Amino acid sequence: FQFFLVRRKLNDLSGPNYGFLGADKLVDLPRIDSDIYVEHLLEKCIELAVDLIIPGSDLELLLLSESKEIFKAAGIKVLVSDAEFIAICRDKLTWSKTLSGRTKTVVPSFTVEELRLADSLESIVDLPAIAKPRGGSSSSLLKIIKDKNDLAGLDDNHIVQPFLFPDKNDSGYDVLKRSVENNKNTQIQEVSVQLLFDKKFYHQRTIF
Repeated sequence: FQFFLVRRKLNDLSGPNYGFLGADKLVDLPRIDSDIYVEHLLEKCIELAVDLIIPGSDLELLLLSESKEIFKAAGIKVLVSDAEFIAICRDKLTWSKTLSGRTKTVVPSFTVEELRLADSLESIVDLPAIAKPRGGSSSSLLKIIKDKNDLAGLDDNHIVQPFLFPDKNDSGYDVLKRSVENNKNTQIQEVSVQLLFDKKFYHQRTIF
């Protein structure tokens, strides 16, 4: 088989990239938020005789899921979950509200409006907290929240969650604590849990 790497024009993948080394061909496409993205992706797939698409970015999951039938009609399979499930996973607030009643392992999430209306932030969320885009990824556009003044500039597209520190005995605790005190989010001592499952199979992978 051949492996093709998609690059969005005027977007990511500028400079050295691991995918460049393993790809048989590099394909330029419009940005994902372009109205013609799916159309151009389909054209390239047909041109290159692609029969399977494996999304590599959070941002394209919902779009490709909603477009699965278009590709299927051309004999191309898109390896992606149903749109309804992706919509829940891609919206951190929906994810939290939907699953918080079923498990204690989901981080509580709050709207900016909930916090602005509260008598005190501490009555709703443990401080310091962290604000992030509801549909964001890769820890982008984060903001440390210590008091109500820090909510300035945030809107309904943001959520606020308690900042989860490692155990105090952890080697990175003091470094991370000082970083947050200086309104910086240092990405150390993180744990990423990935859940892959279907009706017959379940697998959990933890990345430190």
